[in-house]
Formats: sequence, structure tokens, C-alpha cells
Amino acid sequence: MTLIELMIAVAILIIAILNSIAAAVSCSALRSATADYVKAHNASRAVLETIRNGNLTTEFQNYVAAPNFVVDGQNVSVTFPVALLTPVYGGPPPATARFRDMNGDGQVDLNAASVELASLLPVRITVTHGNLRFSIDSLVTEKQ
Repeated sequence: MTLIELMIAVAILIIAILNSIAAAVSCSALRSATADYVKAHNASRAVLETIRNGNLTTEFQNYVAAPNFVVDGQNVSVTFPVALLTPVYGGPPPATARFRDMNGDGQVDLNAASVELASLLPVRITVTHGNLRFSIDSLVTEKQ
């Protein structure tokens, strides 16, 4: 084997090793991103289940009073955008709805005058951590 052949073989070996290291680093970053995504999904699901399983009015008032908090190092924000109701109602919620935008800020408010028990509550849960931004929208109604 000549010196040139040996240098070419070493160069190919170095390229292969560097590619293997790059693949390992990419896999590690992907594993970390997936773990953050799973944590964000679990945090969102926990908030949604809390709202669904509790008294809808009480949980709404709790999250309106404290819409931002931290779970497992991730920032969680809960909002109630009226825009989620527009496709359901074909426009703004009716005046009899328990949850509707009373002050024009784009977020639903509690309509204390409503006696309608089956009003839909629009919920948007957003979780952020570093470069991750996970958001889930849902419509919740009182358990019957």
C-alpha cells in the first residue's frame, strides 16, 4: 500500500467518523425536542382535563384570574378566544350563551345573566419552552 492510498483511506475513515458523530448529535437533539414536545402535550392535556372534570364556571374563573403558570419548566398560557366559537355558531355566540365576549376584547367572559347550562367554552392552551411553541384548541361543555 502506498502513502497516497493510505492517506485516501484515512480521509475516508475520518469522513465516516465525522458523519457518525453528526448523526449522533442530531439524534440527541431530536430526542430532546421530542421529550419537550411530550412534556408540553402532557401539560396541555392536564389543564384541559382539569377544566373538563371540574365545574366549568369555576375552572374558567380560576384560569381567567391566573392564565399564565409554569409546569415542568414550561410556560403555560390559557386563553378563551371567542374566535373558536365563530365556526360553531356561524357568527358570534348568541346573547343567551353563558360564555361570550361581553366587552369586545376577543376573549369570552362569563355571562352571569345566562341560564343556559350547555354553553360551549373555547379553550386555547399554549405551552412554550425555548424554541418550542405547542398550542391546542378545544371546545368544552359542562358534564351532564
